[in-house]
Amino acid sequence: MKNIGFSQVDITGGIMGRRYKTNAEATVFAVRDRFMETGRVDPYYSDESLRAENYPKNLHIFYDSDVVKLVEGAAYIVQKKSDPEVEALIKLVEEGVARNQGEDGYFNSWFQNNDQDKRWTNRDWHELYTAGHLIECAVAVYEATGRRTLLDCACRFADYIEKVFVTEKSAKFLTPGHEEIELALVRLYHATGNKKYLELAKYFVDARGNKEEIELAVKERGIPSSIQAHLPARKQFTAEGHAVRACYFYSAMADIAREYGDDELLTACKTIFEDIIKRKQYITGGVGQNHVGERFDHPYLLPNENAYNETCAGIAFVMFAKRMLELDTDSKYADAIELAIYNAILSGVSLDGKAFFYENPMEINLDKYKMDDWVDTNIEYEKMPRMQQFERQKVFACACCPPNVCRFFASIGGYAYGKDEGSYYIHQYFNGQMTDGDVNIKVETSYPAENTVKITAQNTKQVAVRIPGWCKKFSLDRRYTMHKGYAVIEGDGEINIEFDMPAVLMTAHYRVNSDVGRVALKRGPLVYCIEAMDNGGELRSLYVSSKLNAEISYNKELDAYTIETDGFRIEDSDKLYRTIDDQPKFTPTRIKYIPYFTFANRGVTSMEVWVKLKRGE
Repeated sequence: MKNIGFSQVDITGGIMGRRYKTNAEATVFAVRDRFMETGRVDPYYSDESLRAENYPKNLHIFYDSDVVKLVEGAAYIVQKKSDPEVEALIKLVEEGVARNQGEDGYFNSWFQNNDQDKRWTNRDWHELYTAGHLIECAVAVYEATGRRTLLDCACRFADYIEKVFVTEKSAKFLTPGHEEIELALVRLYHATGNKKYLELAKYFVDARGNKEEIELAVKERGIPSSIQAHLPARKQFTAEGHAVRACYFYSAMADIAREYGDDELLTACKTIFEDIIKRKQYITGGVGQNHVGERFDHPYLLPNENAYNETCAGIAFVMFAKRMLELDTDSKYADAIELAIYNAILSGVSLDGKAFFYENPMEINLDKYKMDDWVDTNIEYEKMPRMQQFERQKVFACACCPPNVCRFFASIGGYAYGKDEGSYYIHQYFNGQMTDGDVNIKVETSYPAENTVKITAQNTKQVAVRIPGWCKKFSLDRRYTMHKGYAVIEGDGEINIEFDMPAVLMTAHYRVNSDVGRVALKRGPLVYCIEAMDNGGELRSLYVSSKLNAEISYNKELDAYTIETDGFRIEDSDKLYRTIDDQPKFTPTRIKYIPYFTFANRGVTSMEVWVKLKRGE
């Protein structure tokens, strides 16, 4: 199946329409301003600022990647709608790279000013990762503006990388410590038509996990799986190591599988995907279980309070799932995308679009901390004790997530539609429309807040609409046949769908120790949570009733539907232990749930996704 790009899609309403608008009007500028304040953009102003004596001394070795990711998002924004301020940011970086790129094609503002003699000597210094993001940015700017300045810079850089890693083999390592360049090179191939970039991407995929690679990885860090170097790509069947790096790599594996018709690589991708969604993913669609190494962990090890769930990891997983959907048109991939978008990724940015989560916890228990530990929520992330990030931050020392959020939501329309031999697929129900030649598909809906979708298709031979995996019952006013989770409808015209969307309690696999005796609330694709400010008192004293008795209502402050359920509060007691016959008193109460993506938008408070269950009442 061929994906339909975001440039052909307009999103005009609903949750995603509001986020799309906020991203273009607030997020891009909030990130830009923070990057300017912290000196990240300084190296792009003039050749003077790139000289070592003037180069900001507090910058990280990979800060270029932050800037070009933001500019990539900016390019997506202006591709849809002109904005002089956004265009000025693009030109600033575009001209800065062109002015300061080395004669050999190398560009990295850190190494060009601090460690010229240390290029390509340490896999963990993110040179190829940063180069990959520069390439993606260059392709985006070219597609948005038609200007080749940055694209030509990217080509020269890629040519130089090929010389160093393939021709000369002069680098001290074989493959990137942080994958990204592989998928970027595939994009460069599509933008230029030059197959040598595709071949270079394949080279990096094929080189990972060979004998020499493993020996180097063991010498460097002792655990080659942390950078997916433990096995050749075609022999990797479980998700391992750093979650962002892994999902970028799996995305590249899927790209190479598609471009070369590599069934062995495709099988590895399918098996890894199943390992993630069946054993290593949070109910929100978040990935990255362990903050130590920011990594995938053992199957079913899914802690709540210490959940890592990096925003970038959620985005990287969705990039992987999108490629799998293009390779195998099965709704399970679109379901996975939907779940992560509305929960794991949307939670990574505040409702006003100006603050961000790096990690997305499943539980916050403020009773464990003293006020002084967390009252200053605007300090640099690297100065904060881990797992005490209770409010979204304006900027981080490691600021990969804010610009990733910007570029993701600026191009979110590219996840909604696909086509295959005359059939048009609707993967995501975003209010708006798609145009492809004389074909137009209009979607009118407030989904997932509400359960009805109206589709008007013009000049289509066949339309396939996704029936979400969470939906047990639906009605559709046209004749259809089911194929891999899609209702396939012949012809064009109006299509009306109504999904049965009750609030339901979810349980976890019995091996997930953190969730034994607990349940999570879902409605459609949205996961819900509870906050102390709505539920008075300690959240751990609350039990939700198995009978639920849910009542759904609109909350203006959160601009979202909230749910109230029956529940109980257990009596407080000075008894540390008691006999089974000495039962505590449970007082009936109502429990208020809010969508998970809206938590921590009204101040610092405790939060839980998984709530204890009381049956039978």
